[in-house]
Amino acid sequence: MLRVAIDAGGTFTDVATLDASGRLSAHKELSHPEDPAKGMLGALDSSVRMADVEAIVNGTTAGLNAVLSRTGTRVLGITTRGFEDVLRIGRSARTDIWKLKYSPPAHLLGPRDIRSVRERILYNGDVERPLVHEDLEDISVFIERERIESVAVCLLHSTSNPAHELVIGDHLARRHPGLQISLSHLVAPQVGEFDRFSSTVVNAYVATIVGDYLGRVTEGLRKRGFQRPLLVMRSSGGVASAATARERPMQTLLSGPAGGVVGAQTIARALGIDHLLAIDMGGTSLDATVIVDHQLKLSTELAVDELPILMPVVDLVTIPAGGGSIAWVDNGNLHTGPQSAGADPGPACYGRGGSEPTVTDANVILNRLGHGGLAGDALTLDRAAACAAMTPLAAELGLTLQEAAQSVVDITDARMADALRSITVRRGYDPRDFALLAFGGAGPLHAVALGEELGVTQVIIPPAPGVFSAWGMLHAPVRHDVSHALSGELTSDALQQIHADLRKRCRELAAADGLDPDRATYLAAADLRYTGQQFSVTVLLPIGSPIEDWEERFRDDYAATHGVVAGHPPVEFVTVRMAAVGHEPL
Repeated sequence: MLRVAIDAGGTFTDVATLDASGRLSAHKELSHPEDPAKGMLGALDSSVRMADVEAIVNGTTAGLNAVLSRTGTRVLGITTRGFEDVLRIGRSARTDIWKLKYSPPAHLLGPRDIRSVRERILYNGDVERPLVHEDLEDISVFIERERIESVAVCLLHSTSNPAHELVIGDHLARRHPGLQISLSHLVAPQVGEFDRFSSTVVNAYVATIVGDYLGRVTEGLRKRGFQRPLLVMRSSGGVASAATARERPMQTLLSGPAGGVVGAQTIARALGIDHLLAIDMGGTSLDATVIVDHQLKLSTELAVDELPILMPVVDLVTIPAGGGSIAWVDNGNLHTGPQSAGADPGPACYGRGGSEPTVTDANVILNRLGHGGLAGDALTLDRAAACAAMTPLAAELGLTLQEAAQSVVDITDARMADALRSITVRRGYDPRDFALLAFGGAGPLHAVALGEELGVTQVIIPPAPGVFSAWGMLHAPVRHDVSHALSGELTSDALQQIHADLRKRCRELAAADGLDPDRATYLAAADLRYTGQQFSVTVLLPIGSPIEDWEERFRDDYAATHGVVAGHPPVEFVTVRMAAVGHEPL
């Protein structure tokens, strides 16, 4: 029996298959962004016989592409009266401090699609003003008139008391069957109105897209005789059933890169490497992460196209540097990316109509790619087309064709090296202590140059690096994450009770997904900060650790990351977290 993972990326769809002996089979073909479900099922049909398949894991970019291309579902936002401008105001931070005329990024939700209700819950959960139910009738009229398919509800302080959000959710579910409803206290139960509202809107924005995709794939598998649950890779580095994934669709946004991180962790454990730097260079971007002491690092927040999203996500740095990144000149300076040739038409050397020079074209010109085909010979590399695309760039730079191609590669390597320093040197790690694992379709081409730049002495290229992220998905555990937002002081007894409540919720989620709760591992974490700060540090300790141990670990981790702190300022908890992890197949 076979275990199959399918990673549908922006350029290629990768299929990794493991048989009972652990032998790997790889298949790769061009993606179908116009119909992701059809592309996923087609890749499955062309790589395996369904009668032999025991389990299927799927990583999808359906939600991520919808956000990046702004092609998701129109969303209606519902918030507390007086807070309609939270998304428009956003944060005061500027992502580009050198831009004289800086414009903050536009959110997915415009002002005309935000409605408010009269209600007010205080930070401690007390109801200052009851919910006015007549406001819900006006909202229902708007939903019917505008044919809204998805709603994001984010009320002030709903993490302390979700009663009003629940009333709104129940009302909308009764009045509008089939309406996608995202409640902020369930989607992103953390303090911070802007981040929580942003996360809830993103979840609602991709709910229909991801739901339709998973529904079509599940139905397609059923017609092919596959009766077991489809497993979906999530951004946290774990898998869940398709039914669970549809409840929190935003957690699929980084499913592909998360598979690569799990694969890197698997390699680190297998080879006994304590410090591993992993890079995944595909057709559109470079994703990089560090594995220390065989443990993958998780972050509590993700930014996609400058939109903050609160959710557990593998800790990655991503830059637009892939094989399809387009090279261009501005005022005599050479740049690569962020524009990409994508899958269609792709780099010029693919022979599919591309005419702009890319990193892959540069590698072809430099004879760093063989003369065979890609994706199972579905593509034959056209060196003449690569040279034709690179010639105008070379002329503009006053270089020969070979020099221009080498410059494109050098610029790309320099950008990637800076990205790798951001997750090593800037976090207190010496990159010379790490081994470098390179995968993705283009990763091995640049690995040695990056290793030399960073002083790395060991470079690892896995078998079938082009489908490594899909292979990693086959090693991902079932994982469910829950959290509890805090306000005010926390005692050890209160922490014990929160852990008990979170463990109960984890067990319920695990059981609903077919995982035996008694065989799962339960991991505790907490976000702490010095009183008065805005940002927190996530700390890991065993369940049951007293408050003093959490605070001491936080001080140590904070000093290691940010340096010495003057005096001994007080510490406060922001969020308590727990995860249920198990490798038992669903």
